[in-house]
Amino acid sequence: MSRHIQGLTVLGLALLVLVSWPLVLSPFSTIPGQASLEATEHLWLLWLASESGGLTIETDLVSSPDGFQWILGDPLNLIWFVPAHWLGGPALGFNMVHWGNLAVAGVAAIWLGQEVLGHDRARAPLTLCAALALPALSGGLLTGMTEAQTVGWAILSLAALHRAIRTGILQHSLIAGGLCGLTAWGGPYPILHLALLAPIFIGVALWRHRPDPLRGALTLCRIAGPAGLLALPIAQAIFSERSANQPGSSDHSAEILADPSRVENLTLGADPLQLIIPTTTDHDFEAYLGSLMLLLAVVGTIHLKRRALPLLVPALIGLILSIGLYMHIAGEPIAASSGVWLAPAGWLTEQLSALGRAPRWYRMALLGGLMLAPLAAIGIQTLAQLRPQWSRPLLLLLPVLLLCDG
Repeated sequence: MSRHIQGLTVLGLALLVLVSWPLVLSPFSTIPGQASLEATEHLWLLWLASESGGLTIETDLVSSPDGFQWILGDPLNLIWFVPAHWLGGPALGFNMVHWGNLAVAGVAAIWLGQEVLGHDRARAPLTLCAALALPALSGGLLTGMTEAQTVGWAILSLAALHRAIRTGILQHSLIAGGLCGLTAWGGPYPILHLALLAPIFIGVALWRHRPDPLRGALTLCRIAGPAGLLALPIAQAIFSERSANQPGSSDHSAEILADPSRVENLTLGADPLQLIIPTTTDHDFEAYLGSLMLLLAVVGTIHLKRRALPLLVPALIGLILSIGLYMHIAGEPIAASSGVWLAPAGWLTEQLSALGRAPRWYRMALLGGLMLAPLAAIGIQTLAQLRPQWSRPLLLLLPVLLLCDG
């Protein structure tokens, strides 16, 4: 292992301890999560799935005499939960789910930045800090919704897609297809958001690298094949075995738009101000990206100019979609003559009603934030280079300030 990889590993472990503090002090007996939210439910479901050994959970431990049936939404998290549960119990298993997904998100941001913006070894630690400092990424530690933490797999898939289109190599195409298929096992939101952004990302990559049309079409087929095969079992289980009373089984958009002032409906989309400014509004931790991170991403974009577009365009689209079904500012829906002012996600849902089954659009803010992390890293480098005598202090201070904001 090279010294560069060793250094990144040590930094990553330190950041994982820091962003989840004080979890490392008692990983075998405590789990993160606000008591009134869903940590214990997701822990219980992962434990049941590990005991049943399949996607379909059936137990008579509750709801006697009828029992309980469920389709686990994030079976990919069992790769973290099962071995850690076996070694140290269910609490360690649940904590490893969070640590594992945080690590994947950090690695994915680094790879995406290197793939789209060009390789720079000095930029990798800065990207890692910017990614793991995202307040929205730590939101899952508070809510306990483990299916929201798998967003890093969608970022890995986007990086792999770009690489496959750039090189046209069979192995790269199969890796991209495999990662896209695995993302489906991470939960409905990562695969949905990947499906929405992948065409844009593919289009930008095709425009940028302009492969031979035949080679480009062959690459996309090589990606689609393994992706579809891997995603098929989880898709079949969800659509054929999922009961009507489980979340995501019906379109909720009409009832949300019928009562846009309801607090529960407002929190399904990110307040545009909430993305930029930390507020005391409920669920602000799940959409806030960090004021300093966004400012640094702007600096990085200005420095790169047109070279930033392949990453900036899909990131901004993700942030725009994160606003949700309708526009609202500071807890107040923005009304039009015919009702609330539909946001882009609302217009999309009108065209494709299946999107109404997954109304938590604020989760796309995290996807957009992770795509901006490499640009923030370039922003740090740019500011450090303005004053050579301050270069080293700024390279240390700005990541620390990012972590403080997070």
